[in-house]
Amino acid sequence: MVKKSFYLVLLIVAGVLAYYGYQKFFPGEEKRVRLLLTDLAKVTSFSANESLLTRLASANKLPDFFSADVEINVQVPGEGSLAIQGRDEIVRIAGVYRSNFNAAHVEFLDINVALDAEKQSATAELTAKITQVSQRDFGVQELKILLKKINGGWRITRVDTVRTLGS
Repeated sequence: MVKKSFYLVLLIVAGVLAYYGYQKFFPGEEKRVRLLLTDLAKVTSFSANESLLTRLASANKLPDFFSADVEINVQVPGEGSLAIQGRDEIVRIAGVYRSNFNAAHVEFLDINVALDAEKQSATAELTAKITQVSQRDFGVQELKILLKKINGGWRITRVDTVRTLGS
């Protein structure tokens, strides 16, 4: 009787481990979108002790997150609206941004992902929090990000600022 109980518990533990292992190594599409956005936040963040070469190398990773014809329309606090079209312009602007500031930390909070029925496109709504070392405060923006599955991977096709009551 004890032997059967032991094997039953062992079987249940093995089942739970198999389930979590499957989830880890074969994530669903929603989780893949979240991982892409989390990785994007990491790539766009940089510290003061990074060399200029490291910063530029990191900026050159940015195109991997976007479709070739990406459109970005955001409101930049204190600057007005910013419209970016195409991956090349993203890399150029990221290089300028990284050379003009000592450090920045980007976080995407409250990521809500909605997949279409075919799981070939998705909409993510999130809060972007950007902290710059040169400023004591941080910037917060609500963003709506459209993504499409291109060649088996998720790519960002459009980014827009979500208008809130205060903006």
